[in-house]
Amino acid sequence: MRKKEKERNNIVEKIKEKRAIVIIVVAALLLIGAMAWFFGGTERDIVTTDDHRVCGEDFTDQRDNNTYSTIKIGDLCWMQENLAYLPEVHEMRDESREEPRYYVYGYDGTNENDAKEEDNYRTYGVLYNFSAAKEVCPEGWRLATDDDFKDLESSIGMKEGSVNHNGWRGEEEGSKLSGREELWDDGELKNSEAFGDLEFNVLPGGMVVSGHFGELGRQGYFWASKDDNDNLWRRYFHYDLTKINRNVVTNKEMGFSVRCVKEE
Repeated sequence: MRKKEKERNNIVEKIKEKRAIVIIVVAALLLIGAMAWFFGGTERDIVTTDDHRVCGEDFTDQRDNNTYSTIKIGDLCWMQENLAYLPEVHEMRDESREEPRYYVYGYDGTNENDAKEEDNYRTYGVLYNFSAAKEVCPEGWRLATDDDFKDLESSIGMKEGSVNHNGWRGEEEGSKLSGREELWDDGELKNSEAFGDLEFNVLPGGMVVSGHFGELGRQGYFWASKDDNDNLWRRYFHYDLTKINRNVVTNKEMGFSVRCVKEE
């Protein structure tokens, strides 16, 4: 009897040991799973927030908390709105070729808080001279260059033979890239069936030239240059044309809109 009882006790002890091992293994697996979920979730959050590695997510400029939609067209990630960063504001006749200048269409003062209350600021963003434009995009972004715009234009159907030409080029590309029909004067641009197809949202934000504001509702002007040459390029869109204009700018003091491109 004692021998059988001893054998039974040994069996019970072995069962307890196996159960303990199973419990430890299960607990370890649960812990590993929890850690993987936690750190994996944190990594996903980083991807879709301020680090903004995924184009198509909104981007918030930490300098002023303005938020921009983004879109990938061709090889590049673009902001879908004009840049609105406004560290200071200048009167329209306060021009400079070398010093940064910032303008809000229709506002002729120097108080940036008042300027930000203007409807034109909320709608069209800021007009920058070239000195401001080349350094104004937030960290991780840069001013769109002539090559960037050519990549954009090629990606939406502009023929290769037209991309490198100056003047008005293409067919319906200007209409495809434009948006907010109610802001444009009546003309071929917004009456095209292709208008707004790509949700790039080019707007007729006008410009500053020779100390005056001009062309709001009729034309949208954009810097398209690097800072390593004397030939500064621009793009502009006209309310009565469906094409896109590419041309050289000689006046760095002019005020144009800015679109930023994500740095690779």
